[in-house]
Amino acid sequence: MFTDRPDKICLPWRAVYVDPSSFGFRRTGRYLKCLSHIIFPDARVSVYFDASFLMLRSLDDILSDHEDTNFALFRHPQRDDIETEAVACKRALKDDNTTIDAQVFRYRSKGLPTPSSCYATGVLVRNHKNESVRRVNMAWCFEIYTGSVRDQISLPYVLWSENLTPDEIKGNIYYNRYLVPGSHAGDSWWARLRRQAGILVFRLFGSRTEK
Repeated sequence: MFTDRPDKICLPWRAVYVDPSSFGFRRTGRYLKCLSHIIFPDARVSVYFDASFLMLRSLDDILSDHEDTNFALFRHPQRDDIETEAVACKRALKDDNTTIDAQVFRYRSKGLPTPSSCYATGVLVRNHKNESVRRVNMAWCFEIYTGSVRDQISLPYVLWSENLTPDEIKGNIYYNRYLVPGSHAGDSWWARLRRQAGILVFRLFGSRTEK
């Protein structure tokens, strides 16, 4: 696990220290997220998931279910276009508004269709041996370093410009047969209840669903 706090990592994870001082926490994290084929040059396939998730099953399950994919991820549960994603990011103060607006304008000017599709990028399955995937990884990282740090705005454009249609992982990214979100400080009682219900349901019945 890549982290700036290796003392907080527990087995079975192996901590790899990352210094975020050069590019900041968010862009350093995006570098690790985007460039999986460079970070793991000997791996044929990688699975990325945000540290906020709690795994319900082994990574072998998601790998075996997507063994023929080149690029797989969840569709966004609420949005289907980068403009609605941009509005949500600005409302939540996720990045500079001017930067976000300029990026969306540039993508539309280059012909990105409406709706663009929108994906939840908290889980990614990628085939490193596929040249299109490697190009997407590189272009995605470039967009984040030169524009908005919000990777869900740039990914639909990069996939479209590289002519790569991803496979969609079944289910909702927040509640599915593979993982559920971990707890966050300040979560509402409803969010905590929903999370525990999700864990219970998928531990009891997940093996019978979404196959």
